[in-house]
Amino acid sequence: MDACQPLLEARELSATANGQRLVSAVSLSVAAGDRLAIIGPNGAGKTTLLRMLCGTLRPSAGDVRFSGRRLETFPAAERALHMAVVGQTDQPDPRLAVIDYVGLGRVPHAGWRRRSEQRDVVVEALRRTGLLPLLGRTIGSLSGGERQRAQLARAPRSRKSCSSMNRPIISIRAPAANSSNLYRSLA
Repeated sequence: MDACQPLLEARELSATANGQRLVSAVSLSVAAGDRLAIIGPNGAGKTTLLRMLCGTLRPSAGDVRFSGRRLETFPAAERALHMAVVGQTDQPDPRLAVIDYVGLGRVPHAGWRRRSEQRDVVVEALRRTGLLPLLGRTIGSLSGGERQRAQLARAPRSRKSCSSMNRPIISIRAPAANSSNLYRSLA
């Protein structure tokens, strides 16, 4: 990737559903290490825009590029190596142990590291989100804020990756809700 080239770029993105314009001609550019906040009232198209930026929704016009490459050319498995999504609502199987749930975020990377290295990455993500003491508990036994932190832990990031987060701390109460430190610790 060229040092001047943005990590994520959207050009004239639009989305239409049932004849209604949900997002209109949005362009943006995000460099590696940058953070972008998309704010607006309910129904303004924030979630639709995020879905287009991470490739789960095809825009009706425009395109998204990751490291200069059109996002639509990435097979899903390859896209998963570079992008993580933390949605507003996630309904994992409540019987999953926290460590296994967070480990699901490592599945796309399984071929790159040995199993013990993968487990080390998961344990470190749990430590950084304050969930290490809860690693053996089931997802169903966690509070809403603890589940949100587990979602954050499941979406590890690096400078060559992109994380899309839709209201990632909505259920997290202080002191865990110090989002700047929480996000920084996962970077």
